[in-house]
Amino acid sequence: MASKQALAITRIILQQYFTPIITIIGCFTNIINLIVLSNWKLKSSTNFYLKALSVIDMFFLLCGLLHCLDIIIEWICKIDLFMILKPIFQAGATSLNNLAVWTVCIFTIERYIVGMFIQSTFSLTEYHKLWKKYYL
Repeated sequence: MASKQALAITRIILQQYFTPIITIIGCFTNIINLIVLSNWKLKSSTNFYLKALSVIDMFFLLCGLLHCLDIIIEWICKIDLFMILKPIFQAGATSLNNLAVWTVCIFTIERYIVGMFIQSTFSLTEYHKLWKKYYL
C-alpha cells in the first residue's frame, strides 16, 4: 500500500513540476530551431522535415501540458468544458506523436531514395557541384 502512495506522490510531483518545465524548455528550443532553419540559405528537404518535426513537437508538448492541467491547477477540474476537452487533448498528443514517427519514417525513405539515385547516376564531386549551385 505504501508503494502505491509513493507512486501517486511521485506522479503528482512529476506532472506538477516537470511537465511545465519540460514544455517551456521544449517550446523555446523548437522556436529557436524554427528560426535557425527558416534561414533562406538552409533550403533543403532535410530542413523541411526538421521544421515539420519542430512544429509537431511543439504542439505535442502543448497538448501534453493541457492534458495535465487538472493536476497542475486543481480548480480547473470544476470547469466542465475542460473535462470534456481533456480526452481531445490526449488524442491530439497521441496523434501528434504518431505523426512525428511517420515524418521520421518518410524522411528516412526519402533520404534512402536520394542516396540510391545519387550513387547510381552521379559521382560525389558532381553532386557537390550541383548542391553548391542550388543551395549556396
